Amino acid sequence: MRRMLVGVVGVTLSLLTGVRAVNAAATRAEKCAAAELKAAGKKADAKLRCHETALTQGKSVTSACLAGADARFAVAFAKVEARGCSTR
Repeated sequence: MRRMLVGVVGVTLSLLTGVRAVNAAATRAEKCAAAELKAAGKKADAKLRCHETALTQGKSVTSACLAGADARFAVAFAKVEARGCSTR
């Protein structure tokens, strides 16, 4: 049951990150917000996959897997901010 639940949540988040809400009429702020949300969605997806892998293997979640998700998020977010989308 847990495996199916984790799978459903993972697929749902994958679909949400795949949705492109940015169109030609979007403002720069909207495009920046969309890029930041996309990065956050990918981070959540990666962390869920860490948990899914651990559950299917009957092991605990590795800190390396979770750290990798955080590192990829930091890189993606830095790229967004480098384009002039500062949230600070």
